[in-house]
Amino acid sequence: MPAIHYARNLAISLSKTPIKLIHRTFCVSQYDFQPGFSTFQLSNFSNNESQLLGCLVNGNLQHARQLLDEMPHRRNQSSVVTWTSLLTKFSKRGLLDEARTLFDIMPERNVVTWNAMLSGYVQSGRISEACKLFEAMPVKNVVSWTSMLCGLMSSGMVEKGKALFEAMPERNVVSWNSMIVGLVKNGIWRGGD
Repeated sequence: MPAIHYARNLAISLSKTPIKLIHRTFCVSQYDFQPGFSTFQLSNFSNNESQLLGCLVNGNLQHARQLLDEMPHRRNQSSVVTWTSLLTKFSKRGLLDEARTLFDIMPERNVVTWNAMLSGYVQSGRISEACKLFEAMPVKNVVSWTSMLCGLMSSGMVEKGKALFEAMPERNVVSWNSMIVGLVKNGIWRGGD
């Protein structure tokens, strides 16, 4: 397809599509036009969230922090709840580096914020970063420990998972189930194996 036809069709399709953050790399040769691209749909983000994401992506942290401070909060909700919710939203959509940058510039964090970031790392398979964050956590609860346990076991780090499980100050049914499932998935049926 000639480049002009592709460009026209692309413009028409984008004008009918919800707002998208688009990174496009075009390989142009004589008459051959082959796009390589990845898209990320932002239709579920508010205008403020999209602006903040843009700042985080472009490294404009001062403006990102200003947007955080100006961001409206729901009634009876602290800013840390709003920011943690946004961090979770970014992380679930695969924007983990942006979520981490947001985490780093947040003026206030609580154990839920730390757990949200930890969970993002674990769910994306970035276990090394999850371990570092887990070690840096000022306060850990059973959710923190269980999330890290799941990450270790799902990555095949059974011995580290067992050691973490033994070190857990508190265990609940989710912790026990995570350990059992991890052992089964890794082919270890009994605790002594």
